[in-house]
Amino acid sequence: MEDCSELSGRAAASTHTLGQAHSWGQVLNLKRVLSSFIFATAFTSFVSAAEPSIQAVTFKHPDGRSAPAEIYIDGEITPALPRQLATALGANQIERATIYINSVGGDLQAGLELGEFIRKLGFNTAIGKRGHAQGKPVPGSCQSACLLVFAGGVYRFADSTAYFGIHRFFSRQSGPQDLALGQVLSAAITGYLIKMDVSPKLFQRMVGAGAVLQKCCR
Repeated sequence: MEDCSELSGRAAASTHTLGQAHSWGQVLNLKRVLSSFIFATAFTSFVSAAEPSIQAVTFKHPDGRSAPAEIYIDGEITPALPRQLATALGANQIERATIYINSVGGDLQAGLELGEFIRKLGFNTAIGKRGHAQGKPVPGSCQSACLLVFAGGVYRFADSTAYFGIHRFFSRQSGPQDLALGQVLSAAITGYLIKMDVSPKLFQRMVGAGAVLQKCCR
């Protein structure tokens, strides 16, 4: 059982560049690559991931000023999720928030885009589901591509009950280009983690975990 302590705490100011990894503009050209790769999940053959839901909980200070909101994302990380989150934020006029995530994973490209969007907004992330009482979320889990979303938070929160699950990506198809595609994808994910001030060792652990989901404790 691995330690994912790199994911918790505060991200430093984003002054990192991608260095020898591909630039982000080049990384976004990976959609064709990413369509050939997915993150393996132990539940692929047995459980259908739930379509995502987004719930916005807003608060007011006694003097009427808006307090930071709580946004709950529950379900699969889908390609439409970044746009859905942007729509929810606009509809509720939310400018400050903590994003609570509970997900078994999903689309890798969407996870990267969502994490980038959260960091651009300056929001925090946490692991959990909406509870019955306001401001008191219940334990949740974050697996596979969800970790990339979680990494986007300026401050990242996860208590001892949070479940992190990691495993490596694999190709839907096999062919002579697999090695090259894998190298480009590895550079994209590693570059993203560095940009989010997360140790690239996390990616090494994903690869080392193999196709079977492994718990990554704090």
